Amino acid sequence: MWEKVKTALIVLLGLSALFLLSRTWVYDMERESAEEPAEWAPARQDYGRAAVTPSRCAVTADGVRKGAQYSSVVRGVYQSFRPFLAEHLSAASSPRRLAESEWGALMARDGVYFEYTGSYPLSLLCAWLSVKEGPESGDVTALGLAFDRDQTDLYWRETDGSVWCAKAGPRNAEWPGLTESLSACSFDPSGWLLTVEDDAAYPGVSLLPPPDIAEDLAAYTPFMEVLGMPPLSTGFYTAGGSRVYIDAEGNRSCEIASDGSVFYTGSVPTASGNREPDALSVLRAYDTVTALAQTMGAAEFTLRGVERDGEKLTVTFMVTVGRIPLAVEPAVVVTENGRIASLSLKLCSAAFVAESVKPLDPNHAALLTAKTERLGLCYREVSDGSAAVAWAVIG
Repeated sequence: MWEKVKTALIVLLGLSALFLLSRTWVYDMERESAEEPAEWAPARQDYGRAAVTPSRCAVTADGVRKGAQYSSVVRGVYQSFRPFLAEHLSAASSPRRLAESEWGALMARDGVYFEYTGSYPLSLLCAWLSVKEGPESGDVTALGLAFDRDQTDLYWRETDGSVWCAKAGPRNAEWPGLTESLSACSFDPSGWLLTVEDDAAYPGVSLLPPPDIAEDLAAYTPFMEVLGMPPLSTGFYTAGGSRVYIDAEGNRSCEIASDGSVFYTGSVPTASGNREPDALSVLRAYDTVTALAQTMGAAEFTLRGVERDGEKLTVTFMVTVGRIPLAVEPAVVVTENGRIASLSLKLCSAAFVAESVKPLDPNHAALLTAKTERLGLCYREVSDGSAAVAWAVIG
C-alpha cells in the first residue's frame, strides 16, 4: 500500500514539474514577442543619472514673472515642466534664428525659461527627456517654451548668443504655473541676464585635501573598480607620493597622487562601425568620475560640456557645491569607441561652514561685464582653505 502511495506522489510531482515548465516556456515566449522595437532602445537607457538640472528658471503667467536660482525649487519647477518640454521637443518644426527684437517679444509672452550653468548639445537634452529626436542645434545654454494664443514656441539660446525658435504644436490646456516658492524676477533690456530677487545668503565652504590613497584605499576602490582595475588585484608602484596602477595586459595605467591628481590612460578597440550614442558615452564618463564621491565631501562632479571630434567624445565636468560651481580645475574624460580612453582631474574635498555670504546684486555685477557674457554664481577661494559665493562670468 505504501509503495502505491509513493508511486502516486512521484507521478503527481512529475506532472507538476511538467506543468510549471510549460508555463515558464510560455511566459518567456510571450515576453520575447512583446519586446518593443529596437529603435526605442535609447529611450529606455537610464541616461537620467547624468542629467543636468538647470541652475535658474523663470515662469511667466498672465504677465507676471517669477523665478528661482541654485535651489531645490528650480529642480521642482523643472520636474513639473519635463513632460511639456519632451512633448514640444518631439513636435518641433525646423528652427529659425531670431533677431534681437524678436527675442525680446518672445520673452514678454507667458511661458517658462530654464538656464544652465554649462552648455549641452540639444540632442543630449532630448536623450535626458527620453525624446527620440529633436531639432538640430549647437550647444544650448538656455531652453524654454513661449505660449501665444493656441500656439507653443520652443526656443533655446546657444553659446554664441544666438536664439533659435521652432513652432512646437498647440498650447497645452493645462500647465504648471507660479508657486509660492518662486521670487520676483526680470530680464535686462537685452533679454540676456535674468535677475532673481531671492535675497539669499549662501554658506561658506571649507576646502580640504582629499584622502591619501596610501592611508584610505577604500575611498578610491569604487573608482578603480569602475575602471576595471580593482586595487587589491591590480599591481602598482609608487613614485613621488603617487600610486601608479598598471594593467599590462590591457595596456592601461592609472596614477593617483597624494595631492588628489588623477590620470588614467587606456587603449581602446578599433571602431566596430556602430557609434555608441553620445548620451551613453556621457553616462559612462559620469559613472566613472562620480565613483570618487567618497573623496569629495560636500563637493560633486556635474556635467559642464560635451564636444565630439570624430570618434572621440570629450566630456568636461565642473566641481559643484550645493549646485553652485567651485572655481577649481575641471575633470576631463575622453571616450572613444565605447571605452574610457583617458581621464584627468584634480580632486577637491569641501565642507560647509556656518558663516554665510550674500553676493553682490547681479545688476551691479553685470555692469562689470560685456553684454554678451553670461553671469552665474561661483564659489571662489577667498583665503587659504576657504571659499565664498560671488558672481562670475561663465561664458
